Amino acid sequence: MPYLNILRLILIFLTFFFTISPAHAQWKPLKRAKWYSSMQHIVFSDKNNGVMTSYFDVYQTWDGGQNWTQPFVQDTLWHFLSGSFRNTPVIMDDQIWLLDDEGVFVQLYQDGTYKFLNCKFLLTDEYDGLTTFDFVGDSLIWVGARSGKLHLSRNLGSNWDEIFQFDKRINDFTFLNENTGIALVGGGRNAGNVLVPTTVYSTHNGGDSWQESTSLNPAGVKIKIVSYGEQHAWVLGTWYTHDGGRTWHKAAGIPDSVAQLSLFFLDENNGWSCGRDGAVMRSRDGGATWREVTRPTANDLNEIYFIDENHGWVVGKWGFVAETKDGGDSWQWLMEMPGNTLSQIHFTDENNGYAIGTDIFIQTKDGGENWEFIPDISGSDVEFADKNNGWLITYDEILGTQNAGNTWQKQAEYKSKNIVDLKVLDKNTAWFMAHIADSATVFRTTNAGTDWVKMADIPWNLNAVEFVSPNIGWGVGDKGIILKTEDGGQSWSKQYQGRQDIFGAFNSVDFVDESYGWAVNWSAEVFLTTNGGAQWQQIFPNHRFYTELMSVQFFNRKEGWAAGTYGVILHTIDGGLTWDDSHSQEQGNWWADIFFLNENLGWTCGLYGAIDKYERTPDGVLMGASNEFLQPKLFPAQPNPVRNQTRIVYSLPAEMTVTLNIVDLRGRRIRQLFQGRQFAGEHQINWNGCNQHGKKVSSGVYLLHLMTKNNVLVQKMTVLH
Repeated sequence: MPYLNILRLILIFLTFFFTISPAHAQWKPLKRAKWYSSMQHIVFSDKNNGVMTSYFDVYQTWDGGQNWTQPFVQDTLWHFLSGSFRNTPVIMDDQIWLLDDEGVFVQLYQDGTYKFLNCKFLLTDEYDGLTTFDFVGDSLIWVGARSGKLHLSRNLGSNWDEIFQFDKRINDFTFLNENTGIALVGGGRNAGNVLVPTTVYSTHNGGDSWQESTSLNPAGVKIKIVSYGEQHAWVLGTWYTHDGGRTWHKAAGIPDSVAQLSLFFLDENNGWSCGRDGAVMRSRDGGATWREVTRPTANDLNEIYFIDENHGWVVGKWGFVAETKDGGDSWQWLMEMPGNTLSQIHFTDENNGYAIGTDIFIQTKDGGENWEFIPDISGSDVEFADKNNGWLITYDEILGTQNAGNTWQKQAEYKSKNIVDLKVLDKNTAWFMAHIADSATVFRTTNAGTDWVKMADIPWNLNAVEFVSPNIGWGVGDKGIILKTEDGGQSWSKQYQGRQDIFGAFNSVDFVDESYGWAVNWSAEVFLTTNGGAQWQQIFPNHRFYTELMSVQFFNRKEGWAAGTYGVILHTIDGGLTWDDSHSQEQGNWWADIFFLNENLGWTCGLYGAIDKYERTPDGVLMGASNEFLQPKLFPAQPNPVRNQTRIVYSLPAEMTVTLNIVDLRGRRIRQLFQGRQFAGEHQINWNGCNQHGKKVSSGVYLLHLMTKNNVLVQKMTVLH
């Protein structure tokens, strides 16, 4: 018997080896995010040179934000000194100054060189930290601390004096000139979760003494202040002064629904703010009144920065970066890293396509080379019957378009439903499903969405539907269930039920006619029917991949594709009996959907907003196709689940810079296990289940990220206590 198994493996290997495909067709990366945490701050010294920071990383650009590099990621001194970047960078004499909360200044020059200035000696104890800094003139630097201490250097950091001691944390300050300054001190919530007012102080003698601004003591004022000239300053949330802090006024025009997180004034009149849910507002009268402009995203925006009245940038959650050249009326996405997966992709022809996910809806008109963000719309699925007519589903609404997506109209709303899948047959006929607990409801339209009619309640949690005619269709879902309808969805019969655990759940189903169909599940198993579902046979048991299959599509009874997690893209030319995995990409690309316009042209999308394109051409391999043999490898942690300690193993094809992080499912970094340059070969490191501060992480699912210059590899780990 062992000899038969060995012979079977040899035959499978030979089948893969001689499978027709890669010589003249490859997958080409179209879109990748380059960072994986929330961007906090951004400044530009001119239209081309800028710097952006997250809490832990620094990025520099020389081309207006189109491309970004990490200037000192390989500097060993930097890794020894650095902490978190919570402070907004400051520009002085074309230099960009950064300050981390552990007391390290960085002077970053436009040519990419830099210099460190270690000021950790200013900290009182291990719990202290530097919270804010400001420049005046050519040599004065003020620095505020968590301990309430205010320090001043008169020679660019060579020597320091303690100028003043506040009784609470210094949250932010600004100096309008050498004598006049404004500080925000204290505030937030106390131990009883009661909101404590932030106090605004002003000085007019260079910081030797400070007076509380009795006209302004508002509870809940955000701890951010900006200034312009020697008289004008603004406090986020929206107070302003035009007399050096002596009197303060409340701004008008900011709705209660807009929660501001950042404020920027170009001069004494023109200002912008950004905040929660992608809100952007503008003032043209010195902050007295505000109006909302176009939202570049639905995600939170952390900072906004302009270099003139038209040209500016915003950064925010999930590594989002956008640029405007018309004062905020329109925005161009420069980069984003959605924290969730792009869940669906659909093309109406070789140029026009759409991709959709939570808080994300993007459109391309050039085959995917460039993508345009469609504001204020997001959802979980989008499909078109032809170039003009299509639908998309949100979590409780169905929207339709009849003009190629230029405008969308809400057709129906189901507030108590969780809408999960959409199937379009033609421009008049479509179905969608909605979940309630462990059941599903099927709806249908036969008049282009004018009416959506409830067809049936089904006692199963379905994940996908497929129809080949107005009457015949299938549904697949949890507990390994496959159902069939022969009356357009009014009644459903169970055809098959496999494994009833989570790994038996079916994610996708595809039929090429009324007889031949395929379904894939969380265990990356492929099932085939040749008689309309009367019998289903597992034809691919997946002994080779540590992955899940999320999507499947066939062109005919022989050729098809499947895609899933860990970058797996599979191709078959024998109806699914054997699969070629040479198209699989780096492990970080967890594919959620695969879509082919025809046998020669397809796309896939997934985690971190990644989109790849496949094209079968007569004149060779597409440039930019990845070579799997030159990719790093990240292996599953052992043991997994993790109780006390686990071993992490990865291999590098050449010497390169590596970052190894533990992050949670929201993309927040929990622990950095390694960052630096390593030689080719296998490496291993142990993780004891603790976060960056040495405390045990809570039970749950975490992601292990191995990041190199061109790759992000991901493995899941479950922590159990």
